[in-house]
Order: sequence, then structure tokens, then C-alpha cells
Amino acid sequence: MAAPQAYCFVNAPLLLQSVTAPNTNHPHQLTFGSSIDFIDSDTHHPVVVYFWTMNAPVVDEVVAFWGSLAHDGTTQAPLTVFATSVERFQWADLDADNYMSLVPEGRRPMIIAQGTVQGNTVNRMFVLKGQVYGNHEYHTFIFKVWVPNTPRWIKVPLPNNNQIVAIRGELDRCTESGMFVVNLHDMALPARQTGATPPTTPGSGPSPKRVRRSGRHNPVQVMEEGPDIMAPQDNGKGGPSGSAVA
Repeated sequence: MAAPQAYCFVNAPLLLQSVTAPNTNHPHQLTFGSSIDFIDSDTHHPVVVYFWTMNAPVVDEVVAFWGSLAHDGTTQAPLTVFATSVERFQWADLDADNYMSLVPEGRRPMIIAQGTVQGNTVNRMFVLKGQVYGNHEYHTFIFKVWVPNTPRWIKVPLPNNNQIVAIRGELDRCTESGMFVVNLHDMALPARQTGATPPTTPGSGPSPKRVRRSGRHNPVQVMEEGPDIMAPQDNGKGGPSGSAVA
């Protein structure tokens, strides 16, 4: 079951391999095809992006999409992006022989998500699941989140089954079963209830609290009310910056 207020956003810099307009009634509703791969694997994982635009990027162009991400955790399914904005690196001449050296490249897709933990954390890895909305229906996202065994994270409490967790990280690799793994950068957990809420006087109801416990040994945000959605900073250029993943 999807988490309340679940979301999964991605900043995906991609080298476009195909551009189609499958719906003749909506010529500006485009579908882009691409792929990503990882340093430790020769496998190319397909990516499908849905985006409405009158100024469409073209094949062999590197662009950075921002939008909702879906993937059902199987080897057959592509990573699906329902994009809301795109950044085009138009300072680079697409016909130049050194085009790929003129555009950002080499960064992994960045993930910002909130969902429900499925099962217990095993070997510092947990499964996060939720749903996003795109193309008039809901789509599942499910992936594994790896908590690094480093001094920064060693004292951080790991999430439990059915706990709602918000994370920020980057796609790091794909398992043999087809589920992608996110390398964790930041994590936010809801505060655990320690007892009954004390009574309040009329007109002095409880105010929302957000306690940030961060530092070298505990970078976790503990939220006692609904978590804030983490979003990219506006760079004034129509979308987040990114770089190519060939």
C-alpha cells in the first residue's frame, strides 16, 4: 500500500535516443527514449520520459529532466519519468565533434522520495515503496535504499517496517532482480510517539514542531508533523541543472 503523501522526484540528465509523438491528437505530448548505466555494469537500463513541449529536444541531445519517477522493481520495466520541466544545454553546438565534452556529464540521477518501508532493514538496506501520478493514473515506485556504513551514518537509527521515510540520494546500481538501489545522502524520519499528548489551555493548541538532529554523527531530520517535500532550487533557467548519463 502506498504511503500517504508519497512522492518520488528525479533529476535525470539523459542522452536522448528517440523522440516520438504517439498521440496524433496531441502532437506536443512527446515520449523520449534513453538509457542509463553504471560504472560497475555494462547493462543499459531503458528510460522512458513523458513530457509536453512545443520546443522539443532532439535525438543525440543531452538534456536534464525533472519530474516524477516510477519503476516496479522488475527487470522488464523501464524507468519511467513523468517530466514537468527540462533543461537544455543550448550553449553547446549539437553538431560539434566535441559536443559531449561541452555539456555536463557523468552524474547519476538524483532521487528525492517519500514512501513506506517494506520489511525490516537488512545489511543496512531497506525497501521504499509508494505511488506517483502520471498520464492519468497512479504508478508504483519501489527501490532499495542503502545506508552507508560510515561514521556519518553509523549511529543513525535505521527505519522499521511500515515506517514513512523521506530520502534524498542517487541511483547507484541495479540488482539482479531488477530493483534499483539508491545511495543515501539524507534521510528524514517521523518522530516516535513517547506517550500521551499533554493537555493544552484554550487558544494555545500545539504548534507544529520540527526538530533537526544533524551533525557529523546524526544527519537525520526527525519530524513531529508532516514532512516537508524536498525540492530543487530554482536556477532561473527553466529547470534543474544536470549532466549526461550516456
